[in-house]
Amino acid sequence: MKWYVAGLCLLIGVYVSASVGLGLMKGYPWKDMDWNENGKVGLAEVMRAKDIGMRELDDGCKEYFYYKDGLTVRLVCPSEKSKLRY
Repeated sequence: MKWYVAGLCLLIGVYVSASVGLGLMKGYPWKDMDWNENGKVGLAEVMRAKDIGMRELDDGCKEYFYYKDGLTVRLVCPSEKSKLRY
């Protein structure tokens, strides 16, 4: 029984490590990973970054969007504060 628990903990640890690694490999600025704009970037927000892409728009803004459906998560423009869209 204890081997099952140890194996489950190991699998969870590998999943979290892989998700964080993939989120950090996106190359987003740390402040842009604050998806809920509470002033802190948590582990869950870094893990969520693996499912979010970024594209630059013609007006100089950056749009962060979900890969699964293309909906905008956040729009960051150099002249205005970031806008969240859900």
